[in-house]
Amino acid sequence: MIGHLGAIWQALSGPAEFAGTFLSGMFGNALRMRVQKRRERLEADQMALGLVASTTGLVERLNALLDERIAEQDALHRSRAQLLSILSEVQAQALAARLMVRELDEAAGRQPRRFDPLPPFPPDVEEVPPQVPEK
Repeated sequence: MIGHLGAIWQALSGPAEFAGTFLSGMFGNALRMRVQKRRERLEADQMALGLVASTTGLVERLNALLDERIAEQDALHRSRAQLLSILSEVQAQALAARLMVRELDEAAGRQPRRFDPLPPFPPDVEEVPPQVPEK
């Protein structure tokens, strides 16, 4: 019986070894492919994270630039409102001065003086050329 086992072993050892080698090779190849896919997925994830980080940095810089421009725009609007307030006060005083001069001319019996017309108030935006502040 033991002799038969030896003969069976010798007869089947070649095909069994071939089958074992074949199966372990297939298993090793499948494992290697799985590891390769994981590595590729990890590299793709790392690239995506890098893109997200660079995009986040770009968005932060653009937001800072936008905040700066908004602050400049607000300052320009405040300055324009202040200038329009001053201009309206100057125009009101100029009209009052003209009325006084006309009253004085009338009281003195003189002909009314002719004044150059005042510019319209508030000034038309299309007529006023845009001025860029120098830095």
